[in-house]
Amino acid sequence: MSSNSFIHDLLGVLTEAGGSAILTISQIFNIICIILLSDELWGPMHALHVNDAPQAYWEGFPYRTLLPAGIGERLSIYLLTVTHANPHAHDMEDQIYIIHSGRGIMEIGDEQQEVGPGWLVHIPQGQRHALTPLNGEPVVLYSIEYRPV
Repeated sequence: MSSNSFIHDLLGVLTEAGGSAILTISQIFNIICIILLSDELWGPMHALHVNDAPQAYWEGFPYRTLLPAGIGERLSIYLLTVTHANPHAHDMEDQIYIIHSGRGIMEIGDEQQEVGPGWLVHIPQGQRHALTPLNGEPVVLYSIEYRPV
């Protein structure tokens, strides 16, 4: 199975699951390896240590771009630190959060779920969503954005 068809199938399963899904750490790791190690998506290897990625700010949140869309074509990956809720939607892409540290309440549309380290959340294109940190601590997550064909 090619990486492109794997990603397409994965997004189809996540969408059929009602817009959000929970995967094991092992499944998350396998997905990331297939995406990051595939030269079918963008050609030569792109290797970057997270600490070498420049820090920027979006809506007051610090983030690091690990894989810009210019390299990943329809795929981009960010390390994002969420300090407060910021309800918004993405009109052009699906988004996947993989929670690295911290706990929060994830809201997608009318659904809510407490999330923490190891959780994966799929956010379908166009869905209003927000992550509210708990206990006064930020939530650090990997944000994977995928623009469907």
